[in-house]
Amino acid sequence: MKTTKLVLVSYPLEGNLLTCLDEIQKICINVQRAKYIPVAPQIFAIADKQNTDEQVRKVVLNCTKMCLSNMLVNELWMYGSVLTRDMIVSVRLASRYKIPIVPKSEIALRIFMP
Repeated sequence: MKTTKLVLVSYPLEGNLLTCLDEIQKICINVQRAKYIPVAPQIFAIADKQNTDEQVRKVVLNCTKMCLSNMLVNELWMYGSVLTRDMIVSVRLASRYKIPIVPKSEIALRIFMP
């Protein structure tokens, strides 16, 4: 039986978080259509209306750290037009645990591809 990859979706949480949520949901749909399983803690963190913007970022970063440090995902896919401080933390963790980093946006391609 073929194993399906678990893909951690990294997207910058900048500006309007509801706009970010829309983009992340579109990304997850495309990841799923490509026959992978998207992991996007941003969705539930933003959807919880009790969270402030800062709490959303903290929840997402904590979940991301847990996924990467426990090697619960197969790859880290990088999206967005900027690379945030939290995304850099994700990249460093993925590198430490030898989890492949897959650039999926123009800026990520410029940063991660020679």
